[in-house]
Amino acid sequence: MGDRSGDLPDYTPEFHDAVASEASRLLEAAETCGIRDEVDRITAEAIRDRMGLTLELHEAGEDLRLVNNITTPVQEIRQVLTMHDLATDEGRDRATSQLAQVPRALAGYRASLDAAYAAGHAAPIRQLELLAGQCDDLAASDSMLNDVAGDTPPEGFDAALTAAKNAHAEFAAWLRDLKSRSPEEEAVGRERYERLSRQYVGARVDLDEAYAWGQERLREIIAEQRRLAEDLY
Repeated sequence: MGDRSGDLPDYTPEFHDAVASEASRLLEAAETCGIRDEVDRITAEAIRDRMGLTLELHEAGEDLRLVNNITTPVQEIRQVLTMHDLATDEGRDRATSQLAQVPRALAGYRASLDAAYAAGHAAPIRQLELLAGQCDDLAASDSMLNDVAGDTPPEGFDAALTAAKNAHAEFAAWLRDLKSRSPEEEAVGRERYERLSRQYVGARVDLDEAYAWGQERLREIIAEQRRLAEDLY
């Protein structure tokens, strides 16, 4: 989330290409490095798993099409802006500098979504509306962005704040415009579900076995609820 100078990512397709390139470099390093002990072995396996999955997600265009209310650039930007030490001039200056970069970051995110839609990867309408609602909150008069540089913000904060709020308002309107080109259905299909479940679970899951287990546990819970209800009433 940002380079060494503290800049926000631009979230363009080129940014995602660069992330994939770095993942490929790390994956190659994991394949060629010498394994000296168990720690090295586990580390190399973790890199192969995570970086390999990063490349799979990139090749499938998942990084371009992110629209939800938890893990998109909108939430990443919001999180980064709250991570500064506001007790120091440096922290307040850095927060203000990053706030001024929000319009560029959201423009890059928009470029990636444009590319995703051009490839036929449209987001569900409900997810667009949820994300647009979060952008509305960030553009509002009581936005949490008001406080990202603390009680004594540096010079330039007001201009950066106004630009960031306007960018979120414009992005929310643009997301809503996308709804006319988007489906209502939210189901992602088995192939995407398998790939994304690996991202969040951290392992390959036998989906049929997992669902069968879940359904069996649900039946057991319902049976236990009924038994307790009969005992009580």
